[in-house]
Amino acid sequence: MKAIKKIDFVMSKFTGIFGFISGIGIIFVILLMTVDVLLRKITGGNISGSYEMVERTLFCFVFAGLSYTETAREHICVTMVISHLQRVVRFVTYGIMQLLGAAIIFYLAYASYLQTGISYQTGTSTSVLLIPLYPFYAFEFVCCVVFGITILWAAIKTFAAIGSKELANDIQNSWS
Repeated sequence: MKAIKKIDFVMSKFTGIFGFISGIGIIFVILLMTVDVLLRKITGGNISGSYEMVERTLFCFVFAGLSYTETAREHICVTMVISHLQRVVRFVTYGIMQLLGAAIIFYLAYASYLQTGISYQTGTSTSVLLIPLYPFYAFEFVCCVVFGITILWAAIKTFAAIGSKELANDIQNSWS
């Protein structure tokens, strides 16, 4: 249990960086949209490419926030069915669901890796500001890998909870 808590601490600190990036992105979008709306109301003008900047920033902060949300145990877990199962069946089922989730996220990471290369080779960019898209896909790739690792770690802890009542209680406390 001590090793699990240590790994949890390290992962929490590491994904906290992504949570911070996500928070900065949210603040940027709020400020940009506020200034853009004020400019439209006061001067009738706007910030050129504001839609593109918001779109790319949303793309980044959503993916950046996923791993942090997972380690902070803030994702919603619908466990009303499995919570009534026997302890071993409950945690095996939950662990398998997490493994499937990790597999899907790693597949998304692979797809974003491929998209990064395609975008780089073709030189795709936004239409107004001509911002290259490949750095955003590369960031998505990194965020998906980190998110996949956090889900995989959660699955490992879930399977370990089969033999540890303390860990089982800790995991179940985050269930809705």
